Amino acid sequence: MLKPTKKANIRADKGDYCRKAPFFPYEFPINETSFPFEDFVDHVMTDCTDAHWRPQHTRMNKANWKLINFVGKHENAMADTHTLLKQIGAFEEFGASGWGKLHNESIFQLNNAMHKTSASNKVDLNYTPKLRKDVFQYVRGDYETKLFNFTIPSDLENL
Repeated sequence: MLKPTKKANIRADKGDYCRKAPFFPYEFPINETSFPFEDFVDHVMTDCTDAHWRPQHTRMNKANWKLINFVGKHENAMADTHTLLKQIGAFEEFGASGWGKLHNESIFQLNNAMHKTSASNKVDLNYTPKLRKDVFQYVRGDYETKLFNFTIPSDLENL
């Protein structure tokens, strides 16, 4: 059983952190001081049953992976959506019709302004070399899943 963190007072009920403080009932403001990213990785990400934190390769029964013939990526949403719709013969009906505000934008127009978090600019602020290695080890199976076509970062290739 994990020891609870002193800062966030996370209870050590393995696998049930998502329903415990500090996430519920939001007893105090969560910030970098009260709940450091390292505590999240050590005490929530690796034990929380919430699908948001689980490696992608574990989200489906292994036997079902042989049925998957297309994997789209968020960073390529528009192009991948076009490719998928064309592969299944649905582009003319769904991809070219224009579902935007004025009905002239593509279904997946590249407009992420409302969802922009600048998270990629903050990675180095939160990841120490050790924490980066720990997170990589946790999601390593995603990088080893050929279907995903992920590139292992050069500093983590020899782990």
